[in-house]
Amino acid sequence: MFVRIQALVVALVLAISSAAMAAPAAPLETLNVQGLQKLVQANRGKPVVVNFFATWCPPCKAEIPMLVEMCDKYRDKVTFVGITVDNDSTVAKVLPYVAQMQINYPVYRAGNDVVQAFSIRSIPFNVGYGKNGKVAWAFSGFLDEEAFDEMVRELLK
Repeated sequence: MFVRIQALVVALVLAISSAAMAAPAAPLETLNVQGLQKLVQANRGKPVVVNFFATWCPPCKAEIPMLVEMCDKYRDKVTFVGITVDNDSTVAKVLPYVAQMQINYPVYRAGNDVVQAFSIRSIPFNVGYGKNGKVAWAFSGFLDEEAFDEMVRELLK
């Protein structure tokens, strides 16, 4: 009897292990310029704020909690999107980072053409699209909550 129970336990452990190995986490979707344009157009009539960040960037880590709060504050009025510029050696850290930082908006991986289109040289880098789908502002560096909130409110006008 003990041998049968032991065999069942071993079979169950192997089945669970196989299932866990067969179901890796969904990969991070890459967003190119065309994909970003589609996303902005899908939200036409509603401003879009795009935040470029990386897991290894201290100012990005300081800015993200503010963006999470703003996403909650403007949930029905503004669409927030995160785009990581992490490279192949660090991109595996993004999904755990999203969970750790409790990011409440969609996050994508930047295609090379997106970084080039905005001439991003430093992060955090933020882009605000107005209700008309056109870029209203783009800036590099960390802003305090009051200044950032004012820029988001401008998009709503």
